[in-house]
Amino acid sequence: MAQENAPHPSGQPNVLDPVDALIDRIAEAVVGKMEERRKIDAIAYAVLERLQAAPPRTEAAKDEPSCAAQGQEGET
Repeated sequence: MAQENAPHPSGQPNVLDPVDALIDRIAEAVVGKMEERRKIDAIAYAVLERLQAAPPRTEAAKDEPSCAAQGQEGET
């Protein structure tokens, strides 16, 4: 790394080659996407854990008549 910051032997400042600059930008973008992916994965795993920890839904609630239906049965 010390050589990267050292001045060029011609006395000109050490400037990155445009290809190196492009590679650096691509690498930064890839790292950014990987970090986003890790965040999305963490959220997905948290949601799955909460769903697994929730009490299971029962079919009995669907079989019970509603209050409105009970009132109508008594009126006939």
